[in-house]
Formats: sequence, C-alpha cells, structure tokens
Amino acid sequence: MTKVSNNKKVVAIVVTYNRKELLKECINALLGQDYNNCDVLIVDNASTDGTKEYIKNELKNKKVHYVNTGANLGGAGGFNFGVKEAYKMGYDYFWIMDDDCIVHDDSLTKLIDADVKLNGDYGFLSSKVLWKDDSICKMNIQKIKMTKWLKDYNKNYQSISLASFVSLFLKKETVEEFGLPIKDFFIWTDDWEFTRRISRVKKCYYISDSIVTHKSKENMGASIATVDDRLERFNYLYRNDCVLYRGEGLKGCLLLKIRILMHKMRILKSNKPNKKERINIINKAIKEGKKFYPKIEYVYKYPIRVLQLFGEPLSNGGQEAAIMNLYRNIDREKIQFDFYTPFYNDNAKLRKEIEMLGGHVFFSNGKFETIFRKRIFIKNTKKFLKNNKYSIIHINSGSLFQLAVGAKMAYKSGANKIITHSHATGIKSLKYQLVKIIYSKYFKKYPTELLACSTLAGKWKYPDNSNYKIIKNGIDINEFKFDFNTRKKYRKELKLENRKVLINVGRMSIEKNQVFLLDVIKELKKIDSSYLLIIVGSGELENKIESKIQQMDLKNNVLLLGVRNDISKILSAGDVFVFPSLWEGLGVAAIEAQASGLPVLCSNNLPKEAKILNTFEWYDLNNNAYLWAKQIEKIYNNISKNVNREDAANILNRNGYEAKDSAKELEKIYLNI
Repeated sequence: MTKVSNNKKVVAIVVTYNRKELLKECINALLGQDYNNCDVLIVDNASTDGTKEYIKNELKNKKVHYVNTGANLGGAGGFNFGVKEAYKMGYDYFWIMDDDCIVHDDSLTKLIDADVKLNGDYGFLSSKVLWKDDSICKMNIQKIKMTKWLKDYNKNYQSISLASFVSLFLKKETVEEFGLPIKDFFIWTDDWEFTRRISRVKKCYYISDSIVTHKSKENMGASIATVDDRLERFNYLYRNDCVLYRGEGLKGCLLLKIRILMHKMRILKSNKPNKKERINIINKAIKEGKKFYPKIEYVYKYPIRVLQLFGEPLSNGGQEAAIMNLYRNIDREKIQFDFYTPFYNDNAKLRKEIEMLGGHVFFSNGKFETIFRKRIFIKNTKKFLKNNKYSIIHINSGSLFQLAVGAKMAYKSGANKIITHSHATGIKSLKYQLVKIIYSKYFKKYPTELLACSTLAGKWKYPDNSNYKIIKNGIDINEFKFDFNTRKKYRKELKLENRKVLINVGRMSIEKNQVFLLDVIKELKKIDSSYLLIIVGSGELENKIESKIQQMDLKNNVLLLGVRNDISKILSAGDVFVFPSLWEGLGVAAIEAQASGLPVLCSNNLPKEAKILNTFEWYDLNNNAYLWAKQIEKIYNNISKNVNREDAANILNRNGYEAKDSAKELEKIYLNI
C-alpha cells in the first residue's frame, strides 16, 4: 500500500516490560504503516529479558528511539515517563499503546483523518480494539459515560468519556492543559483516570475505522473473583478507583459503593477459595484510597500559570498590593499569575491591570461579611479547583484557617506545589491558640513551601520550629522616592499649604484602626488646628468613619481620598505617616512611606522587619489618643533633624526591599518544581 505523507509529527509511545517478542511485532507494525511521519519511542521499564540488547539494532532506524526508566515503574509510571519524554522531544501528537498492541497499516491514517475532520477540536481519539480472533477486545471497550459502555462498535465518531491506553491519540496541547498520567497508580485505572480527566472538559471520540489488535493472553480483564494468584496486585485497582470515582463528586462516591458491592458479591458467588482474603484486599484498598491523593504532573512549559488563591476579597488590601508588586516584577515570559477569591472583587482597576499583564481574575462573589465566610470559602474554592487545574497554587491570607484548609483543598486538587503565604498576625486569644493547635498538622502535611512576609507573620501562623521562608514585601522603590516638585504640586492641588499633613494608607477595616486616628486628630486639633489627616483607601468601615467625622466636627481636619493610584505622590506631599494597626504581617504601606522619607509612627503590633529608617517609631496602643497626639507633635517638631528624604530610597534598596529582588526569590521557588 502507498505510504501517506503528512507534516503532522507523531510519536508512538510504547511501554514495554519483559515482552521482547511482542515488542518486535509491535515495532515492525508501527514502521510499516501508511502514514510515514511517525516515530517510535520505546519506554523500557528496566526489562531483564534482553530487550535492551535487541533494541540496539532497531536504533539504526532514525525513527526509533529508546529510553530505559531504570526501574519497573508499572504501566502508569511508564506512560507518565514516556509522555513526558515525548513532549521534551517536540512532537505534535502522541499515540499511546502497550507493547502487545499491533497496529494495522492504516490505523494512524484514520486517526489523522479524524483530526482533520474535527479540526483539532477534541480531547483524545480512541481506536477500535480487536482481540487475536478479530472479535472485540473486551478489556479495551470504551465508555460513553461512567455508567454506560460503548455497544455499537461500527459507528464512527461516537462521543466517549473513558478509554484505555491501547491506541489512544492526543495532541501535545492536551498534555499541556491536562497534565500527565498519574505515575503513583503503578498499574490499573491510570488510563481511565487520564481520559476522564480530559473528557470532563473536552469532547472525545471513538474512531471505529482506526483498528488495532491487542494480543493479550485472554479476551477478558482480570477479576479478583476469578484469578488464582497474585491477589495482592488488586490493591492498586481498588485504591486507584477511589481517585477516579472521587472526581465525579457525590455521584461518583455512590457509583464506587455500588461497584465494590457488586465485586464482593461476585467473590461470594465464585467457586474460588480465600473469599475472606479477597474481600479484605478490597476493604484495605478502599481504606487506603480514601487518603490517597496522588499528584498530577504537568509538562514544563512557559509560561507556568500560578494560581494566586486569596482567602479574602480581591479589593484594596495589603496582600493584594504585595502580590501585585511581585507580579509586576516577575519574569512574565516564564511565570503568569491567575487570581482567585471565593468572595468578591470590587477593585476594577486591579482586575484591569492583571489582565493587561497577562493574568486572569476569577471570583465567586461569595459574601465575606458574614459568620458563614469559612463555609463559603470551602464550598466555592472546592468547586473552582475541581474545574480549574493548576500545578502551582499560592495561597494568600491573613487567616490561619484559610491558609491551612486552602492548602488541604489544593493538595486534594492534585497541585504539585502548594505554597502558603502568611501576610498578617492577629490578636492573641484562646480561640487563636486552639485554632493553631488544630491546624498545625495541616501545615506539616499539605504545603510544599511555607512563606511569610516577616518573622512575626511566620511565627503567628506556622507550627513552632517550622522551616518557613521570608519573602519581603518589596516595592518599586523608584516610584516611591521623594520628589520635591511633586510635593509642591500636590500640596497645591489638595490645598495642603500651611497644613501639618498626616497620612494613613490602608483598607478601612477593624485591623487598620483608622477610627482611633479620628480620636488622635481631635486631640491634635486642640493643639494646632492646622493638623490634617489624609486617609487613602476604602472598606467596610467607610460609612462609620464618615459618620464619626461629622459627629466630631472634623470636616476641616480629615480628608478621605478613597482608592488612589497615585499614593507615591501623595506620600511626597505628606509630613508624617501614622499607622495604628491592631495587627499586621509587615505593613507594606509603612515600607512605602519610608521609601518616601516620611517619619513613621506605628503601633507596636508591627514586626521588627518593618523598621528600616531611624525615623520609624513604635508606640503602644495602650497609650490613649492624647498621648499619641503629643508623640506626633514631637515627631513633627523634629522633622528638620530627620534623614534627608531624597536619601531614604537608597537605604531601602540596600536593605532588600526592591520588588525586583523579592520577585526573583519567588521565581526560584516556582521554578524549583
């Protein structure tokens, strides 16, 4: 028959183990196809029957390639290894099969024809599989859905959900999107799980005119109810089935229970001995399967998409600012961020910038200001991670609960790298101590990397003696560098001439404690009416703060600017930065203020890393508003003796607070997969 040429570069991935004679027949059939742009990649699971020696002669043909895994990785490990290797070699299409699969002359041609007809719009294609006597090979019958087997073997282009690794055809883009077969399965269910992972998202097809022959010993699958030996191998089947059916949700759990019950009934009805042993194998495997959450590996492809999972709304908070500073400065050709919150996104500017940088923003619009926020966090995040697969998940939160439970959900979703990032401390209480004890085991089991913005933030969230890494909340120092002309311009525009300007930047929320600042400015007004407090930000306490300003007659002494994108310029216009937070992981706003050369007065709840300039002062919140006012007056009167504001940015740079440096540190963590 005339060979067909095409420019679509295909590789047949053949996994073999101690079946040299069948492998010879398999290779010969592959090299004799009509379609001639197909190479053969032999993945040898460390055979000991002379396969390695035999293959040396085959390697004279440039179309034949050989890799030895170095150990018996099982079918699952072999296919994982082979697909990964084929991807590195740069093929467009992968054709997966066992060494006892004998292709026909036009098997691949028909698959390529289907690819053309479908315009590449499919997840995978699966061939008709015959047994040695030309009857349908029962162990390779495809499934239309989880509960329905394919019955019409001659009808072409039927939509299917599950198929075996005997003549499975897919594009490299599918591997990029859905990852590799799960190597930890070792044997059994790896093909069902892999194909079902794909078919949940994309349409997949049975190609009846692409025919191969499967030279298995018998035309039936192995059953624990009927085999006589090697019963222990069935542990893999039932353990791995837990992973497959778990992916179907509640319906899948019910289907698995029915499946297990039927298999136990077959054992009881069979005439084989050791019925109790067989049932115990199933029970033990199911028990193991309930705790079995194997990782899905993904091919190393730029850009790597990292999910930034937030435990709070995507709004105007410090952790959003910290991650955005990293995102702006990371190598986005290698790494891209997607952002998700189970709550709401009320920052349109943030979303627009993320999308301009190449990222995506997802949110589930859950209510945050409710006692049910933890339940909402779990429900919405589970649903999102089920439908959106990421190999790297970076969890950001000020909540110990959200970090710990988020890590567990990320682990169960199959992510390879799970990073928890502590952005805050909190108030010590009995509840906090109990929560930390309960969830300390989560941090030891689920995350692959523990990050914190400061030593205090790390100690606050993670178990004692945890090996966490500090990633400084770096900023664009040049942006915040003090500029005299900007100061002059903004003081004029905002009518700040002849005013003593205090600045606070942060979300209007309980922890930022701006309500207390209103008491402070009231005391300062008594000392000198030229004092003016500028608050930049918005949040759930905005109405309360506005109401209190009216009640305290502070309209001429407080200026609310809302959310701004010119904070650096506003800082240049200020005189003193005030930051009376109840708790902070680091306090990015205080870092930015110091870059602008502003003297800072903050609560003693900020960590030691927050102090960079000598003009940074901690002050106890147990001191009342009057004492805070007197301390601010003292700082203002010493401004002329303070460090030159133009030099402040250089000091921050020397202390490692440049965002580019922090981004490089994080990049190393992401790429060290």
